[in-house]
Amino acid sequence: MATLTTKKCNGVSGVREHIIELNNIAEQLMGMDMTISKSFLVQFILNSFPPQFGPFKINYNTQKDKWNVSQLISMCHEEEERLKREGLQTQTVHLVSQGHNANRPKRHKRKYPKAPNKEASNHKGFGGQCHFCKKKGHMQKDCVKHKAWFQKKGIPYNQPTNDKGKDNTNGEQDGDCIKGKQTKSTKKNTTRSLGLLEVIHTDICGPFPPCISGEKYFITFIDDFSRYGYLYIIKEKSDALSMFQIFKAEVENQLDRKIRVVRSDRSGEYYGKYDETGRNLGPFARFLQDNGIIAQYTMPGTP
Repeated sequence: MATLTTKKCNGVSGVREHIIELNNIAEQLMGMDMTISKSFLVQFILNSFPPQFGPFKINYNTQKDKWNVSQLISMCHEEEERLKREGLQTQTVHLVSQGHNANRPKRHKRKYPKAPNKEASNHKGFGGQCHFCKKKGHMQKDCVKHKAWFQKKGIPYNQPTNDKGKDNTNGEQDGDCIKGKQTKSTKKNTTRSLGLLEVIHTDICGPFPPCISGEKYFITFIDDFSRYGYLYIIKEKSDALSMFQIFKAEVENQLDRKIRVVRSDRSGEYYGKYDETGRNLGPFARFLQDNGIIAQYTMPGTP
């Protein structure tokens, strides 16, 4: 019994021979009126395997179906062959990489000239190079082009800066510097709404490759005041009215307000169509008209 519990697979004779040897020992013990179950014997054999069979043992322990000795021999033989193939591939890749690196010539680090001494640059006879205009004979702080660059950016020249022209004042800037960096945030002659649901922007995007349920467009509704938006996926552009009715019912009920203006482009699902008799309102435009909502249409090429 001690031989059965302590014997380990040394990897020399092979896994198949090791299993047969342990099975013979177990049969000898059963001949001496000792009871050894098949699952108990299989577990003893698995525990005697080397560490390379660790994932194999974990896979067996997680399975509901247990193997007998014959099935164990077959599965372990396949696992042993797989480990041999992986070991051969790893060894081949390692040898190839070593040979590739052995033939590669060694690179020598490039030596760069040392920077000029700062103490020596403070003298009147400075022979170094300006970091801004790249001319010799003066320093960056005395460069005329550097001063002109500061004036163009609206930055006071006496403000402490680093070599790249950025200020070192931890974000504290004066009014002139801030004004020089400001940009206009709104377009000319544009207005913004003063309350929720005063203006709703809507548009349809697509077609895209259809999803599993068949939708290939999406429609958006964005509030002009809060910039909060809703997005719905639809199968056809004609579904725009039904999505707007769902959106309208939700936002008006939650905010206790009414939608006043809907702004869109002049596509057929919003605007309708023209024929010989004039403009024929589509379902979307007719719904806005019936509910007292003003329809605004943007010019082509504008948001």
